Amino acid sequence: MLKNFLKIAFRNIGRHKGYTFLNVAGLAIGIAACLIISFLSGMS
Repeated sequence: MLKNFLKIAFRNIGRHKGYTFLNVAGLAIGIAACLIISFLSGMS
């Protein structure tokens, strides 16, 4: 079941490269912003 799910997920990633890039970029920016905010709030 998991093998089938991963195969379908990677197939969809390959088909929708622009959409995947936007999602990954947004996730990376969000995580970076949370880390920066937590770092800055810990310093004060």
